[in-house]
Amino acid sequence: VARIVTKFENLCEKMCELEEIMEVKIRPPISDDYQFEKGREWFWGKRYAAEERKRLDLGQAPLRNLDQILEEKCGLKIFYLPVPDEKDIFGMFTYDEKMGGCILVNTNPTLGNQMFSLAHEFAHFVFHKEKIGIISSKKGENTADEKVADYFASNFLMPEDSVKDLFNVRIKNRKDIGVEDAIYLADYFGVSFRAMVFRLNSLKLISGGKRDELINFTWVTAVRESMGIPEPERNRFKLPSLYKHLAFKAYRQGRITTSKFADFLEIPLYQAMDLGKKLRGDTKDESGNTL
Repeated sequence: VARIVTKFENLCEKMCELEEIMEVKIRPPISDDYQFEKGREWFWGKRYAAEERKRLDLGQAPLRNLDQILEEKCGLKIFYLPVPDEKDIFGMFTYDEKMGGCILVNTNPTLGNQMFSLAHEFAHFVFHKEKIGIISSKKGENTADEKVADYFASNFLMPEDSVKDLFNVRIKNRKDIGVEDAIYLADYFGVSFRAMVFRLNSLKLISGGKRDELINFTWVTAVRESMGIPEPERNRFKLPSLYKHLAFKAYRQGRITTSKFADFLEIPLYQAMDLGKKLRGDTKDESGNTL
């Protein structure tokens, strides 16, 4: 875990360096942490999820490019790295005045789970900046801080009105809901099958018995394949779009060397040189022929 934390810190520092090189160090106004009462985490998670959707002008639509939205509108630095499975870590969050908010998402779970983890860590940004650093893991999921972050994430990703509207259009009889319905709804909102099923239950759209029946359904993958919508491929390592944009722009404008370009993208030097040729439009081979 210490190695992953060090890697995370290094990436955050590189992002700060890129911002300074490109002279685009923009920090949106940071509000004070939202306050909530223990024992009422569900209420406050729902309330502040709605407020953040409104503040960020997100409406009720699914958030398929959530990481870019949070980068641009909140100044967050978001990275994706694999964390050893045995650690049961979903993500990490840290904050300081120099770097702003920084998020790490574990890439081992499915993309739907990664989306939930991203929203969960965003919750720590709006609730827990004063705590400086948080590691979200299975071990601490029953604490008040983790509960409110989970409730926030659920409401933020799957707004009640949107879920109910789509559910009522697609599923005429609540007793007839099947695994294919839950898969469709999960993919629409970009979340995991499990998260969608629990959300439907929390909104009283399905009973606890139906929730358990769907969660225990062992052929979800087979049904997905039969429907022609397999689980989206997960990324093992992902740099933020803004990070890559700044690195490419800095190199093309001659503000960083090729070796520094390779260091920022964490790729071999020869690969950075090849990318550099393409950026400059130098696409001819040794004989002068266009590649």
